[in-house]
Amino acid sequence: MALTLDEDLDYTLDSDSESVWITVDTVSVYIRRQDEGVSVYLYPIGREDEDSIGETYATYAECREEA
Repeated sequence: MALTLDEDLDYTLDSDSESVWITVDTVSVYIRRQDEGVSVYLYPIGREDEDSIGETYATYAECREEA
């Protein structure tokens, strides 16, 4: 398992997992832990081997500063 259920519908990516795929209706969401932050990529379902249609990235430092 890559995810741990914390409470209700909150999940945490396990420390020994680098990434996880989540399907939301017709969208495949790829979440990847990086050395300095987290990347999120969006793909049409069934086309995960193509370029993503959207992506974002945040560093751990940015999130600490904003908290």
